[in-house]
Amino acid sequence: MKNRHRSLIVAAGLGLALTMSSLTGCKWLKPTEESKDQPGDLIFDLGNKTKMRFVWIEPLKLVVGKYEVSNKIFRRFKPDHNSGMYQQLDLNRGDQPVVNVSWNDARNFCEWLTKTYGNSGTKRYHFRLPTEREWETFAASGQQVEYPWGAHWPPPKKWNYYGRENPEPSQKLDNDDGFRVSCPGLLSGENAWRLFGLGGNVWEWCEDTDGESKSRVFKGASWSDCHPYFLKLTRRSSNAPDYRYVNLGFRVVANVSDISVEEQKQLEDESRQKATEAKEAKAKKEAETLRQTAENKEQAKWAKQEKKTVDQTIIQGMIEDKKFDLASAQITQYEKNYGKDAFSEKWSAALDNTKVLNLSDTVTMELVLIKPLNIWMGKYEVSNKQFKEFQPDHDSGMFKEWSLNDAHQPVVNVGWDDANAFCRWLNRRLASSLEPGHEFRLPTESEWETAAACGQTREYPWGNQWPPQYGNYGLIEGYDDGSPVSCPVEDSGQNEWGLYGLGGNTWEWCADLYDSSRQYRVIRGGAWNLSPADSLKIANRTGDSESRKNNYIGFRVVLGSKSAPSK
Repeated sequence: MKNRHRSLIVAAGLGLALTMSSLTGCKWLKPTEESKDQPGDLIFDLGNKTKMRFVWIEPLKLVVGKYEVSNKIFRRFKPDHNSGMYQQLDLNRGDQPVVNVSWNDARNFCEWLTKTYGNSGTKRYHFRLPTEREWETFAASGQQVEYPWGAHWPPPKKWNYYGRENPEPSQKLDNDDGFRVSCPGLLSGENAWRLFGLGGNVWEWCEDTDGESKSRVFKGASWSDCHPYFLKLTRRSSNAPDYRYVNLGFRVVANVSDISVEEQKQLEDESRQKATEAKEAKAKKEAETLRQTAENKEQAKWAKQEKKTVDQTIIQGMIEDKKFDLASAQITQYEKNYGKDAFSEKWSAALDNTKVLNLSDTVTMELVLIKPLNIWMGKYEVSNKQFKEFQPDHDSGMFKEWSLNDAHQPVVNVGWDDANAFCRWLNRRLASSLEPGHEFRLPTESEWETAAACGQTREYPWGNQWPPQYGNYGLIEGYDDGSPVSCPVEDSGQNEWGLYGLGGNTWEWCADLYDSSRQYRVIRGGAWNLSPADSLKIANRTGDSESRKNNYIGFRVVLGSKSAPSK
């Protein structure tokens, strides 16, 4: 073989690289494979920082594995291989010889090695298991001796057999090699041809069958042997090709032949073709990855938008159901997920400007903060169910065949005195939630006008155009509110400040006296039975006696300072 005076590192391609190694300063107890390299060693780089070393054996015209195949090397072929344990002692370290492999496993490894690394530079390597005769020749370093280490007994202390390192009271060698099971290949004892582990460590599969049987031969004894008979070169054992055990591994040999110029060119062409195909496949895969990533991002974007829309619907549903605490918590989570936006700011402001008071376990009252007036105003006209918390037997009555007494309709048939009494009841009922100097009361006429116009100057609660844009009135050409009498307070039309029913539905009692006669109280806002445009203007006002009750007058409350006119 050419260049036997140099160590050859054979890469996974077609090129060869040359290196020199030295044993200078190496320690026996902490050697490395590199420190054991010698001129002439053939080194195959299997990738992933894994190298496989061979020695050229001239008498056999073979390259022979310098070490038994290790777990680390075997896992380049079979990544999930596990050599296991023996009596809680590890057999699975990367530098230990692979065990629990069958003859079939070893043969398959050799075929993989040949296919993957067999063609290198100007040489072709055919990897296989050694024959029994080859094994005995390189184990004896070509000599006529009884044991792998020579003719004398006992074996050298650093060859791995069953010795005093084992605590069991049984037959053992009178030495301590430091390993109760298999040891790293480079600590397994070196023979004259610089091959390691040919005496002990693990048994090694050979190519041969055992006579006419289908069993396959293995040679070399192991860490579990100590009797001289088992340690002899001539000792052979065998078992079925699929047999596996904790002390049975293998080493690899290779026949070497030259590659012709024509074959080398063909291999180079094939290598280039494979490289081109690999490059194209990589580019295609990268393009597909980019496409898939972009598609995933787009899908994620739409999924997030859909989720955002669903979350908005949930929040609005909670607000409609008056579950304000839940809605507030949901908006906080919404802003964590999507950031602040017009939706969250709108509804956060709405919740911040809304006060919900419990009149009972089942009845609430909502107030809206009117910042320009520094008051909280009832979001709706007081409903029948709210008023009946104060006066359970109240009946708002009927108008012709239509009821005015539904729980959600505004309370009617209440006088100014009744409305004031309801406010005093609220002050008692909700005293713990009131700020000092604040009380429930009827709105002043000025407060009502400001709220109805949303602080602007305009003719109608909805603006300056005709017909109405919202609200519950009488018959108006070009406008249909859908209610022959009063409608539920939640359906009575919402203005920009979040207040309902300030145009129509029912007239509303105010705190003020109507005129200097001091006989009447102000009523504002029109009702479900009014149609003329002048009657629906914000400026339209009327008054009636404090005890007056009819089916189109109700009221709303405010919560603010005690500044309104009183009786």
